[in-house]
Amino acid sequence: MAPNTYNYVTHMEHELATNPAQGAAALLPCYWLYNQIGERLVQQSSPVKIYQQFIDTYASPEFTIATNTMIDIVDRLGEETTSVVQSAMITAFLRSSYFELNFWQTAYDEATWPF
Repeated sequence: MAPNTYNYVTHMEHELATNPAQGAAALLPCYWLYNQIGERLVQQSSPVKIYQQFIDTYASPEFTIATNTMIDIVDRLGEETTSVVQSAMITAFLRSSYFELNFWQTAYDEATWPF
């Protein structure tokens, strides 16, 4: 497991174990990002079968529904909790967004541990 992947997984484990609302907020960027990527790339096609399967999956109406459901869940949980937890949800979402971006960069760079 690459360093950023380890950090991302550790972050997710922490958020999911801390509070369901924080856990949901931490999961949301993955749904949202993959859905947005799929919707943008579906306008094109890929000659590489596995890439096309990725595009088709994340651009599908079913995944869009799942993404919108996840957004609704996070919104509802945020409305039903304290301002302290709302702040923690925002932090969890932003950290996951950071790790998600770096997850892609890690793959591109073929990053590994320095030891």
